[in-house]
Amino acid sequence: MAQTAYIQVSNVPSVAWKNGGGSTKEIAIFPPNAGLDDFIWRVSVAEIKQPSAYSLFPQVDRTQVLIAGPSLTLRNQTGLTKRLLAFQPFSFAGEQDWLAEPEGICQMLNVMTSRTGVKSTLALVRGDFKCVGDGGHDMLVVLKGEFIAKDGGSQRFVGGDFLQPALSLGETFAFSGSADALMIAIKFSLLNKKSCVNKLNQ
Repeated sequence: MAQTAYIQVSNVPSVAWKNGGGSTKEIAIFPPNAGLDDFIWRVSVAEIKQPSAYSLFPQVDRTQVLIAGPSLTLRNQTGLTKRLLAFQPFSFAGEQDWLAEPEGICQMLNVMTSRTGVKSTLALVRGDFKCVGDGGHDMLVVLKGEFIAKDGGSQRFVGGDFLQPALSLGETFAFSGSADALMIAIKFSLLNKKSCVNKLNQ
């Protein structure tokens, strides 16, 4: 099995939002020593319990996915309203003002990318899956069910597990999934390098 960083979200400490209006768990950031003003990409999970204004991130593109909770509504100053349901990605510019209004307690997966440095692609994966190294960075987010790595001792991954495989060009990282297995696969492709999309076996 490819060398893989493994993170369980329950073991990640919470930190304050950039604007202090809430808290989040930073899962990964690149480069590793980057801060909130100079990262190339960043993945985090926020828990939202009450109406909260999002922090502003100039020159950053954002994608959010509701991964737990009934629904969350976003409203901005232009009058645009977007209701987010489970596992439906929504992308927006980090400069935009948004007010998040959760229905109950919601957990949001946040994917942030520097607009001039990288782009991200998200895919919802059910069942068997194969990640292929293409020179970019990968992040795998297990939402529910169980995924079993086909190499390296049949390691098992369940909901709340985040995986960051270090794949050389053409190297693969394959899983078999249970009947209810669900995962989000994130590909970060540097804008100055050739990129290709992961091949998904669903």
